[in-house]
Amino acid sequence: MHDSDFFDLLPVRNCEYEMEGDKVVLLVPPGKQSFFDRLFFKKLSAKPRKIDLDSVGSFIWGKLAGKITVRELINVVSDKFGMAVNPADERVIRFLKDLAEHKFILLYKKDKSIL
Repeated sequence: MHDSDFFDLLPVRNCEYEMEGDKVVLLVPPGKQSFFDRLFFKKLSAKPRKIDLDSVGSFIWGKLAGKITVRELINVVSDKFGMAVNPADERVIRFLKDLAEHKFILLYKKDKSIL
């Protein structure tokens, strides 16, 4: 997919999360475990892994409800953070692609078909 196509997609959260103050913490479920791991490391392996987002990532995460396109999100982020996120389009697109690659978000076309 080209970045030009990416601008019209609707990103939607696909991962559990919690708030710690004004920051988002993604809760990543534990991966598939071997019998040995389940037997001896039950307490450790049952806990989700946590990924802390910074203030920009937390702000973006709060907007990922499938109501605004990537293009609109870039404008909102640029308005909020200004030069701190320059170039905003590259930063937002890279962040969203990373989230999508790890299945933390889903990307929909405006007609609601999933990519």
